[in-house]
Amino acid sequence: MNYLELKIPIKKDAEWFVELRNAMALEGIPVKWESGSFHITAVFIYDDRPVEELKFAFSRCLTGREAPSLTLDKLDVFTTKYDIIVNITASQLSDSLAALIEEVRAEAANRSVDMRQSFLLHITLGRIDVAAATLPKVKKIIDSIAITPFTLNITKANYRYKGGKIIQTWQME
Repeated sequence: MNYLELKIPIKKDAEWFVELRNAMALEGIPVKWESGSFHITAVFIYDDRPVEELKFAFSRCLTGREAPSLTLDKLDVFTTKYDIIVNITASQLSDSLAALIEEVRAEAANRSVDMRQSFLLHITLGRIDVAAATLPKVKKIIDSIAITPFTLNITKANYRYKGGKIIQTWQME
């Protein structure tokens, strides 16, 4: 398995993030917070065979590209089979980011790779075991945290193996 991640420079000491961690701790909810590797997974591929071909395709999309902007303005939560995912997201994508994501996903789809079909823009902040809390309780806490929208530029992309090494990195200006 491999994926293309867009690195998101979130500051762990941002007021809203500190407030969120403190609120979860006060409620006794055990959250496994991300260690600082915040990113958007633009495309997730279940098969490692097309790695070399995708590396070149992603290079065409990312080399020399202007850094897209992203305005984060909403804390959110959703569940997977095993976890409640605490995340930050954008109410609306910038045109430049939407175009980039569409382009890299199309490159993968055009090669008929086995990829995750859905795309949900989110940056995982932390994970909670579904047995440790309820979604409504976590949602209530998240809704109590005020976040002032902030805009940042996405200047780095990594193509990497899941849980492993980086295949290639690109810088966007």
